[in-house]
Order: sequence, then structure tokens, then C-alpha cells
Amino acid sequence: MKYSFFQSEKDEKYYFNFHSDDEKTILRSQSYVNKAGCENGIRSILTNCGDPSKYQLKEAKDGRFFFDLIAGNGQVIGTSIMFKTAAERDAAVKLMQGMSGRKVEALSLASSGNSSTNSNESGSDRIEFASGTFHGHKYVGFQSKKDDKYYFNFQKDGTSILLSQSYTTKSACENGIESVKKNAKFADKYQINQAKDGQFYFNLLAANGQVIGRSKMFKSQNELSVALALLAGRKSAKILGSDKEVDTSKTEKLGAVGGGDKPAFEIVQPGKYGDLLIEVYKNNNDGKYYFHFKTKEGRPVLVSQGYASQKSAENGVDSVIKNASVAKHYDLQTSADGKHYFDLKAGNGQSVGTSIAFDSKEELNRVIALFYGKALDTDDGSSSSSSTIEKTVIAGGTAIAGGAAINKLTGSGDDNAAEKARLEAERKKAEELRLAEEKRLAAEKKKAEELRLAAEK
Repeated sequence: MKYSFFQSEKDEKYYFNFHSDDEKTILRSQSYVNKAGCENGIRSILTNCGDPSKYQLKEAKDGRFFFDLIAGNGQVIGTSIMFKTAAERDAAVKLMQGMSGRKVEALSLASSGNSSTNSNESGSDRIEFASGTFHGHKYVGFQSKKDDKYYFNFQKDGTSILLSQSYTTKSACENGIESVKKNAKFADKYQINQAKDGQFYFNLLAANGQVIGRSKMFKSQNELSVALALLAGRKSAKILGSDKEVDTSKTEKLGAVGGGDKPAFEIVQPGKYGDLLIEVYKNNNDGKYYFHFKTKEGRPVLVSQGYASQKSAENGVDSVIKNASVAKHYDLQTSADGKHYFDLKAGNGQSVGTSIAFDSKEELNRVIALFYGKALDTDDGSSSSSSTIEKTVIAGGTAIAGGAAINKLTGSGDDNAAEKARLEAERKKAEELRLAEEKRLAAEKKKAEELRLAAEK
């Protein structure tokens, strides 16, 4: 028996499958909002699979047979595929029970965006109608016996590198294969992305901008750049962050270059709050954990300070959600350059999150409404709380995502010399943090540009 897990491109949730030794799918999971939950589900399957009482044998309305595998709390953790006969179902149950106490092989799914229909079907589960080679890759076009749809994939060294969408006709799938061959050589046809778990992948686009294939997941941008160069048929791939280039004809395995380096940020816990997306992430540059709230379009609107542990960062998220419904906990502020933002305070007055800076109060109000549920009412028609006083930030006003600068405020003007000196020192420190963050963002932009230029070679 074997298992595999993947992240769906459609809903960005995680799933796992269990397969027989010949890689036929036997059991599928529910959806999970994060990778850790999915891995826990796999462990639960392995824990409960040897107990006959954990199997619920069922018959579907159409006369086919299947089973549910349940955990100790009675929750369904996996559901089998449909079988034509009860005997076939019962044989599958015995296979699952046979995993108990045994080491189970983990299959590496080639794509987080496609289900196992494409990447893990064995020859008996599909009908191949096209095959060939392209720039050192083997490609196969096939019809799945599971859904009767058509797919193709391009493989290098036995690993699926590029996977297709599903097609309803064989001719459309054949056109997709030809479109890959036609567009692979053009750098501007590659759309490079980073997944929530920090890994990288690319989409290959047709002339009309439609995605014709999606790559496997890569641990690093360097590994991705080598794979991209190989698919494009180029003789060398530039390694990001240096002037070094690798001869792709001597790169036997895609993981041979740059596969061990970590991304700058690793998403460790995604989530959702109303219409906002939440991401808790680790900054590998300083080893701290942060969170931010983003719009569904992907724009960060509230960021945190740095935390020493993931648990502390998750507690920070809980504190934001808890305090977001309390009007007086919004401390509206205006930066020295005239931009508007807010600190969200806990009951003890401590800041639990700071918004990014906005050009207008109207834009600020719209973001507050995403957290509070509506705009905060004020006498002058702007958004504020009755206990909030707008203050002027000394250090420039923009909250630093992942850098942790929570800007300090000026006093009433009656501070003594020592207090002024303290505020000046804090201003300088905040300014240094702001400049460091600008430098980091510039470096990331440069790195992205290097990747684009590498693709054009």
C-alpha cells in the first residue's frame, strides 16, 4: 500500500489518497484547510486501519459498494472509491487492514493543482493515445478510465514536470500537447508562482493567456529555474542570487541544484476570517513568526509584530479576531506623510496588529469594515471610535510586514528632555527598521527579476 497527498488548485485545500501497490486509488480523504491537518489525517488512517470495527460497509443508491474508515471519535477520515461488487469492496478493506504495523510508502504527487487522476494513474487505469519526446522529456497523452476525460503530462527522469488540465475530447488534448511544444521556448509564456507552503511552481500559458500546463512543486526557485530551462530546451540556467550558470546537459536530476535552500517565508498556518485570508508564516531571515490578514485578492491589510514561536503568533491571530469587534480598540493614526492606518489594540492597550498605510480615510474605512463588520461611526462622517484620538506617527507610518516595527507616537508636547531623547531614539530605530524592510523588498524584487531574466536566456 502507498499514500499520496496534494493541495488542490481549485479550493487551495489539502487531500490525501491511499493506493494499492500497483497505485490504484482505494481510499480518498475529506478536505483539510492546511497541510498539518492533512498529515494528521494520514496518521489517523494508519492508526485505525487495523481495527475491523472502524470500517463502515455501505451500499450506494446505484447498487455499487464502498466503505468509510472512521476514527476513535466516530468521525469519517476516509471514504473508499466505488466498487461493482461487495466482494471487491471487502478485498479492498483487507488491503487497508494489511497496512497496520507496516511501513507505508509515500508517493510524491507531481502537482498540487491536479488530482491524482493525472499524476498517479497506472497503465491499467488509463488508455494512452499519444507519446513522444520533447527537449529530453517524455510526454504521454491518455484517457482516464475514472472520469473518461483526457490528460497529458511531460516527464523528466521519471518525474512528471508539467501536467495538463482535463479535456473532454482527444483532439483537444492533442492540441494541448502541441501548444506546449509551441510555447515552451518563449520566456513570457511562463507564469511563476509561490504556493502557501513556500514551494514554487510555474504555469505555461498559450498565446491567449490560457493555462495549458502546470508544473510540479519545487522546493526552491533555483530548482524551478533549472526545470524551466530544461523544458524550454535551453543549454544553461542561471542560478538566482549569483552570476553562476549551470549547464543543463550535465544536470542529471532536477534537485541537483539549489534544492536545499529555504524560501524567505514559509506559510505554517493558513486560515480565514470573514472575507479575509489569514497566513501565519515563518521569516527564515530572522527565525521569527508573523501573521497577516489579506483580502481575497491577496493584498495584505493588517500585519503583526514578530513572535518567538508559531503558537504565540497563532495566539496573536486569535487576539485580532477577538478585539476586531470592539470599536474602541481601533486606534486611528495619520503618518507624517499624510497616510492613514490603524492599530488594533487589546483590552490592556497593547497593539495586536497594525494595518498598512492608505492614501485616504475612505480606503481605510473600507478595510476596517472587513474586520469590524461596518464602518466606525464618527461625528464628522469619518471612521473612528469615540475613545480614539488621531495621532501623528514620527517614523513614517507604514507598518513593516515581517519586520515588526510598531510605530511610536508623539506625546502631548509637554515631554521633558529625557522623554524627547527616548522618542528620538525610538524614531531612529523605527526608521532603521523601515529602511531595512525597504532593502529586503528591493532584494526580493531583484530576485524575481533575475528569475524572469533567467527564463529569457
